[in-house]
Amino acid sequence: MPSDSFEILRGELKEIMHGAGGVYALYKDKRLYYVGLASNLDGRLYHHLERDKHAGKWNNFSVFFVRRTKYLRDLETLVLRIARPKANTMSGKIPHHHELRRALRRYASQLRRKAGRIARALK
Repeated sequence: MPSDSFEILRGELKEIMHGAGGVYALYKDKRLYYVGLASNLDGRLYHHLERDKHAGKWNNFSVFFVRRTKYLRDLETLVLRIARPKANTMSGKIPHHHELRRALRRYASQLRRKAGRIARALK
């Protein structure tokens, strides 16, 4: 939706989005500018429109309502890591990524040991 719709449809948008949580995307024309999450989409978008460092830097937006907010941060992190929007300075944290790294290191170590045994057996 165009950011101008906030001025024109302020009451209707507030009624629809007030208290609703989700992920939102801000665009400059058709290019993704910023991605964020909010527990109150209406207030957060209005803040970006008029009051913070993003004011005047975007002209379209999308909202994605999320009813179950348990994984809202994970969803935002996923979008940030894939899209890498220009204005986002943080990319979010992936929970338990260190566990995957540790498991892969352990597997690589096992493969090196097996390769060493095979090499010694072939001498």
